Amino acid sequence: MDKKEAERAALENEKETQQEQEQEQVVNPWEVSAKEGGKIDYDKLIDKFGCQRLDQSLIDRVERLTSRRAHVFLRRGVFFAHRDFNEILDSYERGEKFYLYTGRGPSSEALHLGHLIPFMFTHAFYRNMVEISKRVTCNQVVGIFGFVGEDHIGKYSFPPVQAAPSFPTSFPHLFSGKDNLRCLIPCAIDQDPYFRMTRDVAPRIGYHKPALIESLFFPALQVCMPFTQGGLGVRDLIVFNKALLGKWLWRFGVADLKFWRRVLAAKYGVMGRGWCTRPVRGPHGCSLWKGIMANWDVFQSYIVFEVGIVRLSLILYFRSNGVETREWQLQFVRNFNDWEVDMVAAFFNLIHSKAPVHESDDVIKWRLRKTGIFDIRSFYHAMRGSVSNGFPWKGIWGVKVPRRVAFFVWMAAWGNILTCDNLRRRGIVMVGWCCFCRCSGENVVHLLLHCPVARELWNYVFRRFGVDWVISGSVLDHVAGWRNWFGKHYSDVWNLVPAYVM
Repeated sequence: MDKKEAERAALENEKETQQEQEQEQVVNPWEVSAKEGGKIDYDKLIDKFGCQRLDQSLIDRVERLTSRRAHVFLRRGVFFAHRDFNEILDSYERGEKFYLYTGRGPSSEALHLGHLIPFMFTHAFYRNMVEISKRVTCNQVVGIFGFVGEDHIGKYSFPPVQAAPSFPTSFPHLFSGKDNLRCLIPCAIDQDPYFRMTRDVAPRIGYHKPALIESLFFPALQVCMPFTQGGLGVRDLIVFNKALLGKWLWRFGVADLKFWRRVLAAKYGVMGRGWCTRPVRGPHGCSLWKGIMANWDVFQSYIVFEVGIVRLSLILYFRSNGVETREWQLQFVRNFNDWEVDMVAAFFNLIHSKAPVHESDDVIKWRLRKTGIFDIRSFYHAMRGSVSNGFPWKGIWGVKVPRRVAFFVWMAAWGNILTCDNLRRRGIVMVGWCCFCRCSGENVVHLLLHCPVARELWNYVFRRFGVDWVISGSVLDHVAGWRNWFGKHYSDVWNLVPAYVM
């Protein structure tokens, strides 16, 4: 009994340890995250998915077969794992051809029905989808992807779509009569579950298993953030698309006589005074206006209503000392209850503060602009959020240096240049010595600021300018404290120093 209890306890501990490790990071086709913003452990992913490390011997073989240097992504370990890549190289060595299958963002919000049209146009593609679907059970899909009962049916139906291009018969106009052609799929490792399923099905429908080379995830560099927040000023396309669609919500509210507006109003009905249509709740098909109206709750928080003279029966005019005054003339359908008096008083205070001020209809105003007229830029920044976080962007992008130099300093400020510690996190086996001082522990701060060689260079600069300076503990703080040390009008040369020294 004691032995059985000990074995049971050991199994429970092992299970708990495995669950804790799985909770530390989540990597699947729909989500990639590490615990508390940490780094992804790619060695654990290799063990979890059952793929192989793409080692130096394979890279050397690629260079030998192609008679040229391997791609930089292979040399630097961006592609770090594979499935049957050696078989692709065997085929290439025998003079056999293969084709590449590259993706179109299947797990992103960019995929829509239009992307499937070129595939559905060919019966061969659809036939392969059906053959794959018939050979994968629900239990297998649940085991591979971890689906639960609350997941929608689209998640179950998409894996065959993703798998079908792995087989040459899906493209008869390209590979007619080449049913034995091998396929190589370069992809990020989060897409591995799709192709594990594909490799299991392939022999059962008479095709070669597709080979994979799998890449790391590129670090989050905040490229879609404004310069002032440490980004590259690239627009966030998801938010920008919503801002573009907001233009049509605005036009619906102000374009009463347009034909397209009358069609939408007749089809869906309108709410209130006709500022928007009723919610579109159709369960079937794909409605453009349904997608536009999905953003109405956000849009309406940035509009205000200005009352005009629309219903003259509600407004009483009278003159006092030659001055015309306008007051609300309201009639209620019943008397008030005692507990409603305070609400009625608050109501009258509200409408008297909103007395009509012009001879026109009620209008909507865009409160993010002084003109009251909607524009895409203000809506985009309101949704994106543009609160400054103190990033020293002027010390990086505001100095007169080549763009590539400024980009390097920006990368260094985020700690993402290719120092030994970052390369080892990507799975490259190497000694962690500093390339200058030959001491262990090369990282961004050591290499650019605290290395004896780098420090001597900084000290030379300080002596030339005649200043005493304590080097900061990070590149970000160093750049933030450097700008305009001698004043705004006398620091042009001083501001150039960090970029050129680094």
